[in-house]
Amino acid sequence: MYIQFEIDGYQYVPEQDLDLNHSPIYHNFITPEGETVTCDWSSYDYMTPFQAHLWLQLGMPTRRRAGPLNDSDLSILASNQL
Repeated sequence: MYIQFEIDGYQYVPEQDLDLNHSPIYHNFITPEGETVTCDWSSYDYMTPFQAHLWLQLGMPTRRRAGPLNDSDLSILASNQL
């Protein structure tokens, strides 16, 4: 399933590598200026518009532990900023 959307002026353009056995998803965003930014998000799940919005609002954080970011990480980061 391919999901693409626009949020906060950024275009979410995921790419799935179908050549590999596990078919990872790469989470790319196109900035309003046309640059590509990659989010280090779980390679097995597409981001939802809410998750993408929160990631952008939190300043595009990078991974906080050994693995890529996920929904729990965003919730923790958001609660720490309150």
